[in-house]
Amino acid sequence: MKKVKWGINKFGKMLFALTVVTFTGGLVVEAVETPIEIKLTSGGLSLGTIPNLSFEGEIGEGVYSLEDNSNLNVQVSDFRGNGAGWQLQVAMSELTYDDNGTPRTLEGAELIFLGSGVPIGTDNYASESPAGVSNVEIVPGGAARPVMTAANNSGMGTWGQEFNDVTLKVPNDSFIGDYTGILTWTFGDAPS
Repeated sequence: MKKVKWGINKFGKMLFALTVVTFTGGLVVEAVETPIEIKLTSGGLSLGTIPNLSFEGEIGEGVYSLEDNSNLNVQVSDFRGNGAGWQLQVAMSELTYDDNGTPRTLEGAELIFLGSGVPIGTDNYASESPAGVSNVEIVPGGAARPVMTAANNSGMGTWGQEFNDVTLKVPNDSFIGDYTGILTWTFGDAPS
């Protein structure tokens, strides 16, 4: 004789079905199967670490290295779960200072992020790696330049790119001064 027992929760969903088959001389129990439900929600797209830069040198050196190059990482986390891809770019404002009431702009400067161009995932991800750029060159007031780009169905999870050094090229005919500017890091869906 075969008996089937059903387990139903208070929401009307079947939780399990148990089939018991009895024979003369013993009880045989068949396998019990239970459903599993998984609901994944979006965690968003975020920018993690970005470097702060500070340079110092004398006019005539031409190329200046960072005072501290211990944290030259950039990191993007994509937990949206839609495989839309993304792009990280960087741009630099004009470099200016106030020379006793006379505004000065550092003309002809160039900032170069030097690296391998190979983004590293922080975990073992199934999606493809985003593409990195080995040498990112930006000029004050110029257009944003790509740093990492994830095509559709790639770059999901957390990915970082480490730069070995950042250098600043300054023309030898520049005015001395304490120049400041802003690096603007932008990221969002990859361009189509």
